[in-house]
Amino acid sequence: MPRTLFGSLESFPIGGGQTEWFCSLAGLEAAGLGAIGRLPVSIRIVLESACEFLEWGMQAFDTFMVECRRSTARP
Repeated sequence: MPRTLFGSLESFPIGGGQTEWFCSLAGLEAAGLGAIGRLPVSIRIVLESACEFLEWGMQAFDTFMVECRRSTARP
């Protein structure tokens, strides 16, 4: 499982032995971010999108940092 900010990513199979990930609003609620299920649907949609942006942005940042370390490493 990818490293996540809120621990809210959940997986689902897409066939061919592959797995895809999505941001679970229930996972955000379980992480202690409040009663998300009580928010209006429009706000939950925006929140889910923002959560995925943050979670995948974190993955991109991790990759970036690894590449920076590789490029600055001394032989």
